[in-house]
Amino acid sequence: MLSGLYKNPLRVYLIIGGLALLGMFSGLKLPISLYPNSNRPTIHASISYGAMNSKEFLETFGKNIENRLNTLSQGTIALEKLTARYRSSRAQYKMQFSWGVTPKEAKKEVETILNGLSGTWPREVRDSLSVGFWSKSSGFIAISFYSEQRDLEELYNIIDPALTPKLSKVEDAEDPGLWNPTSKEVQVILNKEVMATLGLYPKQIETAINTGLRGSFAGSIKVGSSRLNIQMPRLLEGLDSLNNLSFNSPKGDTIFLREVAEIKIQEARDSNKVFKTSGTKSLILFAGPKTGGNVKKMAEDILAITDETLRELPQDIKYRVLVDPSEFIRASVQNVVHEVILAAALAVLILFLFIGSIKNTITAAIEIPLSMVLAFILMKLTGMNLNLISLGGLAIAAGMNVDASVVTMENIFRHFEKINGPLTYAQKCSVIIKAVKEVALPIVASTLSTLVVFTPLAFTSNLTNA
Repeated sequence: MLSGLYKNPLRVYLIIGGLALLGMFSGLKLPISLYPNSNRPTIHASISYGAMNSKEFLETFGKNIENRLNTLSQGTIALEKLTARYRSSRAQYKMQFSWGVTPKEAKKEVETILNGLSGTWPREVRDSLSVGFWSKSSGFIAISFYSEQRDLEELYNIIDPALTPKLSKVEDAEDPGLWNPTSKEVQVILNKEVMATLGLYPKQIETAINTGLRGSFAGSIKVGSSRLNIQMPRLLEGLDSLNNLSFNSPKGDTIFLREVAEIKIQEARDSNKVFKTSGTKSLILFAGPKTGGNVKKMAEDILAITDETLRELPQDIKYRVLVDPSEFIRASVQNVVHEVILAAALAVLILFLFIGSIKNTITAAIEIPLSMVLAFILMKLTGMNLNLISLGGLAIAAGMNVDASVVTMENIFRHFEKINGPLTYAQKCSVIIKAVKEVALPIVASTLSTLVVFTPLAFTSNLTNA
């Protein structure tokens, strides 16, 4: 079968070219991160209490949620530790899975359980459910913004409207956001006696506030083949509108929120955090990749958006990149490319010194990078990603290819030197096959001797296995 393939050189070139294109396509589609995906994923889930307090939520839903999540420790996806925190307004669950569990599988299992339980939850609780993935090895980008002429509040009011809408369009980023040190929280403290007198319940107040915070759909206008949606602005735009928020009591009387509650505005819980850049108070942009996202592309997209946005803002506003994961990955890619070029050049030089023919030795220069490209196909099929470890492996493989190329090519040319006179294409193929068979076993043994060094790591656990 193989001999029939070799007899048609055009067919060989087409197959190699097709595999090369498939390899390049696979390489472009591989997710990129700092470290391998086979890590120890941590899944976070957050649920609002709605009209309940923390104790009521714990007794009504919380204990059942914990029991169901703990069942994951008995399945194929091992949950090692579950931490539940019931804060003032939300329940937060942190689930740490064992090494080797893929983040996508862990997140999917958690979502399946919580979505199944949410059918019995009130709507405002169900709508607040969020599940996310975080890994210390996934990498993140951090950028500081500062100005010596403006305070943080003014700086935030300038940057946030210009930057945040653009950041939301970065496909690989998970909830990128600009930290606001001057953010405020509004507290609505209900008067229990007045509420009881009027026959009102906290849930009615919360429903009225949530309704006021949402804009309403007011229809659409069709212009030619286009349809424009009309969105009415939300009722609540400030403290005055919140104080004057009205709703009906059970008796049908119109009640204003100020009559049944004390409304306060105060500093947010994290407002005491201070970040400085070159001694100047700064805003910080944080962003991490989505599960399986391309952290390199995420960082590059955010940097491009930041650079573009800052050009449109006053010149006194500056930014500095604090953490850029794409920088490490680019350096690693450059190292691999350098190794491949160096390996191919050395192989060609050595073969030329011994054989003296550039035409014959140029094959080695093509074979080494081609084998790298073909490796991307298997990486795609096995779910691997490009990271500092796999790129380092490719660099090692480039050196191993030099050894194999030199030995194989030298043996092929040695056989051709023994033959006098021209050869047909079929005779050349026969000579090459015979020469390759002679060195096949030694080359395989030499390669295996290198792989044997790493093989024991595959039988370990935790970090070394990853």
